[in-house]
Amino acid sequence: MCRNVIAAALLAAALLASGCGDDGAEPSGGGTGPEGVPRPLWGIVSGTALDTHELDMMGRARVGTLRQIVLWPEIEPSADDEYDWSKLDPLVAEAAENGIEMLPFVYGTPQWAVGDCLGLDPIACQRIPPLGSEQSKQAWEDFLHDLVSRYGPDGTFWSDDSDEFDPPKLPITKWQIWNEPSSPTFYQPEPSALSYAQLVRISHDAITEVDPDAEIVLAGLFRTPQKGQGEEGGPAGFLTALYAVKGIREDFDAIALHPYASNLDQIVTLFDQVLPVIRDAGDAGTPIWITELGWSSAPPEPNKPLLKGLKGQAKLLTDSFDLLRAKRDEWNLAGVIWYQWKDLAEPVEGCTFCQLSGLIDSAGEPKPAWNAFNKFTGGAAG
Repeated sequence: MCRNVIAAALLAAALLASGCGDDGAEPSGGGTGPEGVPRPLWGIVSGTALDTHELDMMGRARVGTLRQIVLWPEIEPSADDEYDWSKLDPLVAEAAENGIEMLPFVYGTPQWAVGDCLGLDPIACQRIPPLGSEQSKQAWEDFLHDLVSRYGPDGTFWSDDSDEFDPPKLPITKWQIWNEPSSPTFYQPEPSALSYAQLVRISHDAITEVDPDAEIVLAGLFRTPQKGQGEEGGPAGFLTALYAVKGIREDFDAIALHPYASNLDQIVTLFDQVLPVIRDAGDAGTPIWITELGWSSAPPEPNKPLLKGLKGQAKLLTDSFDLLRAKRDEWNLAGVIWYQWKDLAEPVEGCTFCQLSGLIDSAGEPKPAWNAFNKFTGGAAG
């Protein structure tokens, strides 16, 4: 699949929310939904700024997990160890008010930490992981350390009574490292399992220094990365190369996939390819997250397999969620995150399905897929 993706969609609009309120949603995470499925299994990622109404809407719908970009260059734009939490604080608070667990994916390198941008434009420069020097690595480790120190189980955000927030304590305990490292869309100057393993290792050490029980989730791998399949070729090949790095199994707790597919058979095929790699590495007990999955409600067009129309989008959500719920134990699934919450106002260059992949339209009106989603969560679609 060719996507110049969410570099615009997720990166441009990401860090969000304003205000903090409660509209009768659950005060804390957890619980189960239909067929005894744990609430956190069903989740959403948003490529647009979330307001209080939208997060309350998610709470009433019993959304279990909100996957959210944490874009380092936006939070620490200069090398002064000064952080701007103003967009993230209200989002974390409002998610907690609504009983929604956060799954942040920490991504992007500010130019001051990259050093040499290798001739790339500013957005592409952010896709270079902070591994070019000891100073870059240390800056990344410091950022992760302070991020977990704020929002983790012992985070200052939960005990600070000097700010405007007073949510129930629902700390962040899972951290996803980067996004789609098998593709040059998100990993510059080129995808490399060896390089990504280094990033995972230093991230693990920084995060668990603050929270020893934190879960480290690998970045999502999708079936056909833009511009080819990357150095190692597809999720199975990338995981094979990653597992070849000595000791890497000790540095992460969960694997993630982005099984975008034109039909369910392709999702099954992906797991048929990936699961033997995981078993051969002696890692069969490791949970798997699907941290992006979705289809567009745009009318179908030839050679655009993720465009399904309004009814087709809802049907594929239902069919894929039925499949994943049935395979939850066999595939050791920890969570399924729909991409995405809300339609985008503008097209995304190179991504034909992104604009209309939301569960609600750009005006905030629910689509048939939103009603389908609620049947799995046991929530209220209104």
